[in-house]
Amino acid sequence: MSFRINTPDVTHELLDGEVIVVHVVTGAYYSLGGSAATIWGWLDRGAEIEAMCDRIVALNGADPESTVADLHRFTADLQAEGLISPLQSAAGSGVSLGESAEDGIVPFTSPKFEKYSDMEELLLVDPIHEVSPQGWPEKLPDNP
Repeated sequence: MSFRINTPDVTHELLDGEVIVVHVVTGAYYSLGGSAATIWGWLDRGAEIEAMCDRIVALNGADPESTVADLHRFTADLQAEGLISPLQSAAGSGVSLGESAEDGIVPFTSPKFEKYSDMEELLLVDPIHEVSPQGWPEKLPDNP
């Protein structure tokens, strides 16, 4: 199974090995570090859970059963937050997970994210919500 990021409602950026994810509809933002940051990048590229598990096991000697359980739990948590949605097709088939060390989750830890809601009000009144279908910074016309 593969997933897609729920854009344009969800935006993200990698900063110094940490992925910051903002749900612009709810105003919540999330911090994903370590294994979670790498897995988010793989999800963004359309990788399937099975391919991610195989890569983690190959690089870390992790237990396949607990690794796939961690991946299913993590993706279920991301879905519950409205950050990702499952793809119904096999669009993720054949996605390369990279060969570099920074793309290898060494060492692997159970992926987790931190949710922050302290800026919800500020994010929800931000003019970024008043954008055209092309997205920010294209503002909607001022027609009534």
